Amino acid sequence: MRRTQRDLVLELLNDGGWHSTIEFVDLGILRAPSRVWELRCGGFPIECRRRPDRRSGKAIWEYRLEPGAPRRLPGAAGRDASRIVVTCPGCRAPKAVTAVRAGLAYLSCGLHHVPAEELEEDVA
Repeated sequence: MRRTQRDLVLELLNDGGWHSTIEFVDLGILRAPSRVWELRCGGFPIECRRRPDRRSGKAIWEYRLEPGAPRRLPGAAGRDASRIVVTCPGCRAPKAVTAVRAGLAYLSCGLHHVPAEELEEDVA
């Protein structure tokens, strides 16, 4: 199975240390803030901070998974957020969960959602 950019970001952040946007670019992830946002929507508490670069003086953003934070999506049978697949009620096809918030799991089709409590039963 091909790893997504979200998988790569979560792997990097799992050590609990601060990681700069430069590190994400080295992994081929050019829109790190977007991937961080997706992970936050999926229930991962990710902190960010801005610091000046020692050489250029320009601002660099850094991210880390909060210490003691769960490394997996809560309420999803212990599976990684990027690996949850449910049957979309509108499309009637398997779709990945892209975010969980306010009790709803949003699907990759971008059109539909399911109640988050159904994730336990439908996880593929």
